[in-house]
Amino acid sequence: MAGTRKLVPVLHSSEKKFRSVYELGNRLLIKGLYVDPITFEHPVIAKVDFKINFDLFAGYITTARKNSDHKLLRDRYCKIVFGQIKELLEYVKPICAGDIDIIIKSGFDSNRQPEKHAAPEQPVIEKVVPGKNEGTYKIFVQLKRNKTGVDQDPTTHDKSVKYCAEITTTPDIEDSWSVIIPNASILKLIFSKFTPLVKNYIRVYGINASGAGQKSAAFMFLPM
Repeated sequence: MAGTRKLVPVLHSSEKKFRSVYELGNRLLIKGLYVDPITFEHPVIAKVDFKINFDLFAGYITTARKNSDHKLLRDRYCKIVFGQIKELLEYVKPICAGDIDIIIKSGFDSNRQPEKHAAPEQPVIEKVVPGKNEGTYKIFVQLKRNKTGVDQDPTTHDKSVKYCAEITTTPDIEDSWSVIIPNASILKLIFSKFTPLVKNYIRVYGINASGAGQKSAAFMFLPM
């Protein structure tokens, strides 16, 4: 019976899914086994050794999009970090001993938890141009047709992601941003609310079942 299956910690990741490797590694560091030395007294890999590789890996994720050499280094350190995570998984298994509370403390998922998609990554606005209908504008967001910087896995390209767009004329005042597109596909970011003849600023972010992703950098345009 499914209800009698023993609970065990699991990876829900692979070395080819660098974003999920990053999220799991980060979770182990900030709220998993490395912050509970009472339950996990002697990790098979010391925190300082894990963090050195993880920080290098995280840094190359940021720069890989514009640097092919850094992409190779990102993938190299992804394999290293993933290998360390697998060793840590084997370390926590006997400690967890089927206890869901200890599994949660470890930072790993359990075998009864479905694999979760990551929140959408930060979009990049390419341009804002007049729309087909008078008095409208359309936002173009960078599409990753060459798959650079994207996990080699279909879950990275979740078509259920919707996008929200905000606008302001005073980008440094956080409370001044207002929503102009609450829920649209990445190809249909069309809006009609703006202030003509002055600099307007747009930002966009994706939303999926895991929540809202990081907002894009503010993009300036001058509507007529």
